[in-house]
Amino acid sequence: MARPTVELFVHCQGGLSGEDLEWLEHQVEPALLEVLASYPGSELEQLDELELSLVDDATLAEIHGDFLDDPTVTDVITFPHGEILVSVEIAARRAEEFGKGERGETFLYLIHGMLHLAGLDDRTEEDAAVMAKEQERIWAKLTA
Repeated sequence: MARPTVELFVHCQGGLSGEDLEWLEHQVEPALLEVLASYPGSELEQLDELELSLVDDATLAEIHGDFLDDPTVTDVITFPHGEILVSVEIAARRAEEFGKGERGETFLYLIHGMLHLAGLDDRTEEDAAVMAKEQERIWAKLTA
């Protein structure tokens, strides 16, 4: 099974501690392997590199506007060439609401991006429900 190399870039760490960032770095590879094993033959396997970037709301809103014609902030943006951008500020705001903590919520968004690269979509309610279930399965498996 082919797999891309992974790089995590921290452009903004929000409330994540150095320990949180180290935890995320160690979780990324197992998440990638789980997604690849669950979706063999996906476009994700064809990538040479997977670039994960933690950014602030303003940066993500600007990228959202520039590339997707929607200047609002979102939690994660995934580009088909293997770039995933995550708002650590949204993760921090939603951490308590969803009970995963800030690093757990950030990790969930990284999994979400990998699932997009594996071919899952969330444009319809039905597809979003499938994707949510799958990202929760992977998150739970790797954080147990």
